[in-house]
Amino acid sequence: MADTPLNDAPKLNDSKSASFSTRLRLRLGKLGAIIASVGAVVGGLAGYWHAWDILHSHVGRDTTTTAASTGLIVSKGPSVAVLPVSSPIAAPGLVSFADRVTQQLASSLGRFSTLRVIPRATAANFLKEGDDAIKAARKAQVDYLVSGEVHPLGGGARANIHVSDLRTGTEIWSKSFDANAEGVQTETSAYEIGDAAAVQIGGYPGAIMNADYSQSQNKPVFELSPYECIVHAVVGSVRGLSSAILKALECSKRLTERQPNNAFAWSARATVLFNQRSMGIGLPSDQIQHTDKRLYLNEEILRARHGPWSLHPTMRSLKEPTLWR
Repeated sequence: MADTPLNDAPKLNDSKSASFSTRLRLRLGKLGAIIASVGAVVGGLAGYWHAWDILHSHVGRDTTTTAASTGLIVSKGPSVAVLPVSSPIAAPGLVSFADRVTQQLASSLGRFSTLRVIPRATAANFLKEGDDAIKAARKAQVDYLVSGEVHPLGGGARANIHVSDLRTGTEIWSKSFDANAEGVQTETSAYEIGDAAAVQIGGYPGAIMNADYSQSQNKPVFELSPYECIVHAVVGSVRGLSSAILKALECSKRLTERQPNNAFAWSARATVLFNQRSMGIGLPSDQIQHTDKRLYLNEEILRARHGPWSLHPTMRSLKEPTLWR
């Protein structure tokens, strides 16, 4: 994969108080400008996407894997790396607190099985490259980079967490979380912040899934990867647009027929069918006008919700699919 030169990035403040997160955001801004300018030179919108393909040949890849021992299929999506949350200002307990936030954030993101979370040790090594941390992450084929910093706030602390898309060079999500003095001292707030941030970043849908939806929104159904189809089923249903739901219905039907042991594909299809039943999208006019005439979809929803994968011994003990919680 070709790497965009970063040595011409603007000089950053060398002050020790400058956090890596701040420098990362500045460099990502430069990276985004580089990608856009290359596209413009090649020629308009088409040139932009051509340049995109050259610079990021790994975009849109889907590593659908089969567990040999179970026969279940898991559609893997983008890779995510969590950089160590920094504590630029020396304050009692903040360094340990920041480390706990990092630990919990990475651990909680790993629970979302569609994400490929880079091991913490590998992510920490990116920082050893200094100003080339972004380049190191991109060489490791990282799609999304999570960074953050913790600052003192009264007797407590404020953790600022950011998510950057290394494929576009843009920040897609940022939020601050506050902790009181007791939460910092006992580090209980660190675990709460890590969990809360992980859900908002990697949830169904979260910041990453929404970003991936935007990336593949204009793709025709037959070009969507299994992961992208699941994204369309989840995000499209939430947004409630007729065109989005119809597209999700088509791709989820294709996916479940092609991969009948894909648990997330069935859960995603059940989600779309539920919204179709609720709103009457894509149904005959008489069914749109009369709710009772589309209750027959309940059977299909249940069939999708408890698809063939649910009959596998490994899955029988599981509760509702994550998408339905």
